[in-house]
Amino acid sequence: MLKTKYRRLLLIIAIFVVLFLFLLKLNSTKKREIDKIEEGSREVAVQLNPREGEKVIGESFEVMISLSKRTDRDIKISGAQAELLASDGLKFDSAECLEPFNGLPYVKINGRIITLVCSISIDSEAVIISDDDINFGRVNLTAAGGGKASQESLSFNRVRVTESGIEGKAPDLSLLGGKALFVINNTDTINFYFEPSEVINPHNVRIKIIADSNDKNVAFIKTVVKFDPSKIKLEGEIETSTYFSTVVKKPGIDEINKSGIAAFVIASSPTDSQPSGVFEVANFPISTIPDENGYDTGIDFAVSEMQIVSGDVKELAVISEDAIVSINRDL
Repeated sequence: MLKTKYRRLLLIIAIFVVLFLFLLKLNSTKKREIDKIEEGSREVAVQLNPREGEKVIGESFEVMISLSKRTDRDIKISGAQAELLASDGLKFDSAECLEPFNGLPYVKINGRIITLVCSISIDSEAVIISDDDINFGRVNLTAAGGGKASQESLSFNRVRVTESGIEGKAPDLSLLGGKALFVINNTDTINFYFEPSEVINPHNVRIKIIADSNDKNVAFIKTVVKFDPSKIKLEGEIETSTYFSTVVKKPGIDEINKSGIAAFVIASSPTDSQPSGVFEVANFPISTIPDENGYDTGIDFAVSEMQIVSGDVKELAVISEDAIVSINRDL
């Protein structure tokens, strides 16, 4: 009788042990699933808007931080966070959390890093994320630049989107968005273009390089023009403007036709009258190399290799328009 009771007791203990281990494993599995969500389930993308643009040095502009749902399930959130890093040519001025995420706002600027923690107020209902983007933060910046044209970036260091309604937990649903890129131009710019800008079946046609510096006098020009030497050839030497009597560098026709690169440097002497507004920089005659199949090709400015200096010794940012050359195309 005693042995029977002892066996029953052992059986009950064994059942409790098995049940305990099962519940422990189940709880551990659920915990791992929740922890995985807390690491960022990638269901809500945090993005910048606009993601690209052109600015001039000294220009102020704003960038929105938005949320975009990437799942079909219904999502409610109580807040969002972002830490942004700006490259050297951008300066943070201020930032703010937008309604309804301005209930408990926190903003901190530390040099090129800005932090926004934006939450709804405690007594407000959670925000439902729809298929449309929703802005939760605004960042105000200035294009600081460095004296010449550059490409600057605004990128995320870290983000967080907090889901609401999960008892005892604050799951992170965030997906890190891409960076925003901005081209920063000098406030002092000069436009370069060809005249004519389009030629068809040219034979010994003279192409002019025209510059428009607005009201800036120009003292120094390094121009680099490129083309495909298998399709275009120069028929004569480059003739530079009489405004620039000092020719520092000018390659010959054979060198240009071999490489497809016409790079020349000219400067005004102390006795020259420095031009401003619209003026001719140089000109050269071209012909196309015959091809029975026909083609379109271009004469392009290599802007990154060019340098223009004003009379008051300031570098001007180049904005260019290339030319189109066509062969065997109907007029």
